[in-house]
Amino acid sequence: MELNRVNDLYFKYLMGSEQRKEITIRFLNDTLYGQQPVIQDITFLNNEMILEDEREKLSRLDILADTGNGYVDIEVQLRNHRKLAERFLYYWAKLYSRELNPGDSYDTLRPTVSIILMNFSFLQEPDWHNVYHIYNDRSRRKLTEDFGIHTIELPKFSYSDVKKLYGLSKWTAYFTNCSTTDVEAMAMGDPVMEKVLQAQERFVHDDALWTKYMLREKAIRDYNSDIKEALETGMAQGMEKGIETNRLETALAMLRHDLPVSMIAACTKLTEPEIIALAKEHHIE
Repeated sequence: MELNRVNDLYFKYLMGSEQRKEITIRFLNDTLYGQQPVIQDITFLNNEMILEDEREKLSRLDILADTGNGYVDIEVQLRNHRKLAERFLYYWAKLYSRELNPGDSYDTLRPTVSIILMNFSFLQEPDWHNVYHIYNDRSRRKLTEDFGIHTIELPKFSYSDVKKLYGLSKWTAYFTNCSTTDVEAMAMGDPVMEKVLQAQERFVHDDALWTKYMLREKAIRDYNSDIKEALETGMAQGMEKGIETNRLETALAMLRHDLPVSMIAACTKLTEPEIIALAKEHHIE
């Protein structure tokens, strides 16, 4: 059976389970420390799907873990948003300050790292894995070890020989939905990847889980279809009527679906400043 491995239900099943904690630890070490076994154990603090907005059908999956030395948050982003980089910073800041109460010492703060998997291209960088810290512009000295954001853009990843993959590249190949044959090849001589393959097999053959998975996939397809239909309808009406009111209504609908300003501008022919002003006028963040 064909499986979308960044489906949030499956991702949570694989990476957010106490029973399969070894898989998550390996993924974290491969991502953060280049395969060095720095993280020996983790405690899951929250691995729930968070509905970002009442109007949204899609949720944001966070798997938050305490490594003993700080917090690591694994996030799956299924679609592009306006102000996506700002969202990344906002959620990182919420995690960083989660245990700091009024009057507490700043010693309470602990290093916090976000790992964000995206199934779309977002950054103007050629690399599929990018790491962000806070540096001095001139000296390049790092301001603090407490901040880190890793982004993994799945569409930018490619490979020619599965046998040459190692570390994070194995995981990225896996989450780009490589073939089961390639997963089996990656699992040869790799006990953790073998457990990944076993977990995948259990998931697809569990009738209750598979039913929930299929319903989730349908919800995502329906959502994307609704967006596409709304865009096509709005554009067609705009071309037919050729009036400013329709362009504004189309832009408002797209803003409410949290589509990027650049896309709205291309579809409506409004300028980006006009769209930003429209969002402020209607209190759309």
